[in-house]
Amino acid sequence: MGPDRIALGRTARAAALAALLGGCGVAGRPLPPGPAPPGVPIPHAISTPDGVRVTVSAPFDVRGRLIEGDVELWLFPAADCEGTPIARGDAATGVLIPPSHVGAPLRLVQVRAGRVGEPSGPLTATWTAPPPALETPLAYVDESDEVHLSWLPPGAPLQRVEIQRDGVPIDEVRAEHAMWSERPRRAGRYRYRIVGVGFDLRTGPSAAVEVEVTTDAPPPPCCRVDWSDMSIDGELKRSPAQ
Repeated sequence: MGPDRIALGRTARAAALAALLGGCGVAGRPLPPGPAPPGVPIPHAISTPDGVRVTVSAPFDVRGRLIEGDVELWLFPAADCEGTPIARGDAATGVLIPPSHVGAPLRLVQVRAGRVGEPSGPLTATWTAPPPALETPLAYVDESDEVHLSWLPPGAPLQRVEIQRDGVPIDEVRAEHAMWSERPRRAGRYRYRIVGVGFDLRTGPSAAVEVEVTTDAPPPPCCRVDWSDMSIDGELKRSPAQ
């Protein structure tokens, strides 16, 4: 292949990429001052009781650096992603595909501080009914005010169990572990739920179980100072046993 044909091929590929990005409002758009725009997202479709939700792995900018802070997710039709997105969400919870667009080719775009990133490759998602919600976990609080949860291990296709406290996901464990515990920092009443998670699906949350923690957690050991072996001038005292 001669140099002229190689150059022509590169020009055609560059033109195709520019056309795609231009259709998504990326190429040629003046960038507002601020951080680098997001890079190309890697979307992942998950079937939930409410429909198909598209999530992303940890978002990176065009320089390959992890993005800290809020990142929006916009969904467009794959053929024409210019104008108003068909759905919006955020990187933390994902974006729900409208029922009318499930099964249709889509593209995902990340937006950070007004900067629109490059579009993903075409994504076609179909909905699969997930298993029913897991049974309510058992819970008890021990004498040290540590909360313990246990549940019946779910079977395939569920692989992990997400633990939620007061509606917020706080941890995730392998499904076969079937138990989990924590020491809340503050006294109070807490509501826990569990959610079954598979590779491309998740159940709805279980019914909540409520517990009461009566005391604040003590500070971690690294923050405690024992002054009994210190003299006023800062020299160590020798204890009677030494």
